Amino acid sequence: MHALHLKPGDPLPPSKGDLEDELEAISGVVMAHVEAVCCEDGKTTLFIGIEEKGAAHLAFHSQPSGDAALPAELADIYNQFLEAVRNAAHRGSTAEDLTHGHSLMADPDARELQYKFADFAELHLPVLLDVLRASALPQNCASWC
Repeated sequence: MHALHLKPGDPLPPSKGDLEDELEAISGVVMAHVEAVCCEDGKTTLFIGIEEKGAAHLAFHSQPSGDAALPAELADIYNQFLEAVRNAAHRGSTAEDLTHGHSLMADPDARELQYKFADFAELHLPVLLDVLRASALPQNCASWC
């Protein structure tokens, strides 16, 4: 941040592209990416990603173009889960257990649906993998896309 003459509390630079170009002009920087994310305590956070010369290059697969779709049964379970989590939050029951490597909600209704996700995945893993690899359908990524 020092090379950019930015400090916490400064307004965002006027041009994302200019800022990335300025970062890429720094010796040893091959590629730069900046992203502003709003808001934590009313403040914007500026994330800066830099690929250094000689570092491993991060590459992603191209966006899928297929029409693989999640089964309606899974979408129904997901919608029930969202409602259960919403209800649990209204009751103040937001605790979760992460000791198994994934979330298990303390709320019994939400937890029961989480177990259904695991059961579904065990029975339909090839379908899920196909959707992950090949689906261009926006409904298959729900709220995390």
